[in-house]
Amino acid sequence: MENHDEWEDDFPEEDLKMKQLHFRPLRADEVEVRSVLESKDPPRARLLLYQDARSAMNILDQTVGPQGWQKEYYEAGNMLFCKIGIFDPESQQWLWKANTGSRSNIEEEKGLASDAFKRAAVDWGIGRELYSATHLTVDLTEKDYFNGKFCQSFKVVKMAVTDGVIKELVIVDKFGKTRLEYPKTSGKNEQTNRPVQSARTCPPAPAPWNSEADLDPLDEELVYVDETFQKPSPTEMVRNFCSRLKQEPGVNQEELIKFYKWLNSPDKENPEITRAEGMAKKYKVLKLEEVWKGWLKHVRS
Repeated sequence: MENHDEWEDDFPEEDLKMKQLHFRPLRADEVEVRSVLESKDPPRARLLLYQDARSAMNILDQTVGPQGWQKEYYEAGNMLFCKIGIFDPESQQWLWKANTGSRSNIEEEKGLASDAFKRAAVDWGIGRELYSATHLTVDLTEKDYFNGKFCQSFKVVKMAVTDGVIKELVIVDKFGKTRLEYPKTSGKNEQTNRPVQSARTCPPAPAPWNSEADLDPLDEELVYVDETFQKPSPTEMVRNFCSRLKQEPGVNQEELIKFYKWLNSPDKENPEITRAEGMAKKYKVLKLEEVWKGWLKHVRS
């Protein structure tokens, strides 16, 4: 079993010395869309918004200057981390925030490094508004398929952000047809395009580990093989869940570190696997939100 003591250093603390930085929200042309099949009957796709690493770099350059930030990569607990440092002219020090990424199915090392960088950028507030766009779905038609295979692509053409939350969003397909619009301008197909909600005020329900229900909007490496989503392992789910949870206000960072280590400790019934893997096998689902609530209620006492 690996030692994850290094993880403790990668939860960012509040930077009290630096004046609050204001990074501009992403523009529509800086947001990319990945679609995943959500259901076949009725045919429906879920749309995930994500940024690329270049957009985050451009925003850092524009806000603090090319010489005002830097990035470094390091390994901890057999995982690759990226930390982004921003120079604070008042304290004359570099302030850092770090995060890890998800492995890519294509160009694994490059994808992992890029994902770690983007997640570290989110810790600084760059692109965090994408987390407010949840449950974006579109109904599919025969024009979205070719030879029985889903082949449609989508693009954001308009996006307005207020106080870190997406308030207006228009997405078109590769033919230029509007497929999702929020807020809606007509009453047709009201059930197709669901409202954008804030992930902080109304978080989505926790997903089973063997379903497609809770995909990370910043993970650009989602891949379908023969119309089947390449699902994350329980270990990856724990890592991604803790990475997201540490950004929520009011979360006790020390308890979250203990929770992460506990889930990665040996399973009681089968010490060769982790507790998280044991739960997934025993219960068929891994509802980490419920496990976290149970941890806070019972494990600490």
